[in-house]
Amino acid sequence: TDSELVLPGLPPGSRDVLYHFSGAPDITEFTRTIPTPQPGHPNGRDVVRSTWEDPSFAHPGGVANADAERRGVSVTTRVTAEHPDDPIILATHGNLLALILRHFDRSVDSDFWRLLSMPDIYRLAIRTGSPPTIERVWS
Repeated sequence: TDSELVLPGLPPGSRDVLYHFSGAPDITEFTRTIPTPQPGHPNGRDVVRSTWEDPSFAHPGGVANADAERRGVSVTTRVTAEHPDDPIILATHGNLLALILRHFDRSVDSDFWRLLSMPDIYRLAIRTGSPPTIERVWS
């Protein structure tokens, strides 16, 4: 079942809540094994870059970027629809963050992913009647 955790240090009455989606059908954990680079074998960044070049491609044991983006955006839009007036914090790994942001801004690409500071924090504002805005808030 879903659980919720109120984040410490928030002002009294704050509605900021961190939701943990365990067992959500569109969120799955997977293990991606990237062998130690050998001559002629791509390194980790090249492995990710190749999935950006062909979003339908998945390395063995991996997930295609197109599928990951679809699931990440599904969760993002579902949570914002369920809590339209609440600030929401979603935590994820860098590639899925970039894929979710790309859905709202097609200029997000593998170079954007490569330049993430990991960790990084972005604010995605989704408001009815306005285009989404993306702002980097990590410094």
